[in-house]
Amino acid sequence: MSSGVLSVKQHALGFYQLDPLPTQEELDAFYRDEFYQTRKPDYAREEEEDAAWHQMQYADRLAKITKHLGGDISSVLEVGCGTGRFLKYLMREMLDTRCEGIEPNELLRAATSRDGLPIRRCNWRSARYGDRERFDVIFAHFVLEHLLEPIDFLLWARSLLTQRGILYLAVPNDFTQLQEQAVAKLNLRSGYWISRPDHVNYFNFNSLVTTLRVLGFEVIDRDTTFSMEAYLLTDQNYIS
Repeated sequence: MSSGVLSVKQHALGFYQLDPLPTQEELDAFYRDEFYQTRKPDYAREEEEDAAWHQMQYADRLAKITKHLGGDISSVLEVGCGTGRFLKYLMREMLDTRCEGIEPNELLRAATSRDGLPIRRCNWRSARYGDRERFDVIFAHFVLEHLLEPIDFLLWARSLLTQRGILYLAVPNDFTQLQEQAVAKLNLRSGYWISRPDHVNYFNFNSLVTTLRVLGFEVIDRDTTFSMEAYLLTDQNYIS
């Protein structure tokens, strides 16, 4: 599929990837010099303004994992923990649970340093865990779409889960029928949701489930949030 200067190709498991893929050096430079400086310059302020909404999200995540695991959760890892807000929530709500995070971005790490949170200053590939160091829950919210090697990441996460462990993922829902309908109705650029170089991978409900099942996961729960395309299809064009 081509979209102006942006193009993607479909992976064998059904999700889409940028074509050509960016290099790791390109991504490193982008996240170091541009992402939070130009695309999300108000990230910290907006996160603070939306604190009440985030708290509701955090409570919903915790309710879902306790529904499946009960109250006996001994260890939690959050990959891409950002400023550490969710990690702090977990530590407050789960006093007897070992909680830790991974965050590679230097700007976000600086925001958490004063809090003394148990955050490893690295990416998932360079994080080192002992042979017996496993987690009952691994959270990765809006991480998978950014990775050059999503399959390797999922296998890595699976290897760190306990026998009853849960991997809790959130990704953008792209290449959907609603997006296609919006393109047709409003004559939008096909693939308007493609964002290079930061969004490398594009999953939807079906392709994410397919990918996980092929890799040996059992999908025990799934849902989606309100689709922004509903605005487009009711003549509220937030793109143009």
